[in-house]
This record gives sequence, C-alpha cells and structure tokens, in this order.
Amino acid sequence: MKQSNIPFKERKKRCEYQDKQTEMKFKEFKAWCNERACDGCWGMVSATICLNIVTEISRLPFWKRKKRWNEVKDWVVELIILPTNKKINEVYGNDRA
Repeated sequence: MKQSNIPFKERKKRCEYQDKQTEMKFKEFKAWCNERACDGCWGMVSATICLNIVTEISRLPFWKRKKRWNEVKDWVVELIILPTNKKINEVYGNDRA
C-alpha cells in the first residue's frame, strides 16, 4: 500500500509509533525480548539474534553499553522489532504489541 493512499491521521499515527520504537533503550529492548519469549510471538531466528545481542551488550562494561546499543539499535528496530510488532498487531490486535 502506497503511503499516499493512507489517510493523513493514519500516517501520523504510524510515524509516531515508529518514532517511539526507534527511541528504544537497551533496557526496553531487553523487556521487549522477555515479553516475546513469554508469549512466543516471534520466530526462532529473531529469538536467537535478540539473545545474542542482549548477551553481547550485557557482557560489556556499563559505560560502553549505550554506545554499542546505539550502533545496532536502528538495525534491530527495523529488521526485528517493527516487523514482529506489525505481525502481532495483525493477528491479535493493537493492544498486545
């Protein structure tokens, strides 16, 4: 669906939602991963990647974690979090993701 076919209010809502997700901190990412692990609403590849990222960053000294998280954050949000949340919204509705 082209963005021009989407009503303005819906586009604005989507942009706000994506902006909120792109501003995710590492602790929020860990919490998101734990929620997905509890409800099982992700694939094996996503789970493995998230586990590796959380493990790698958690092993770093606390003063280096933010820098490393900022390096991988955009990639993680774009390729894992947004598609997973979109699929959850399609299947369960907006209140779950």
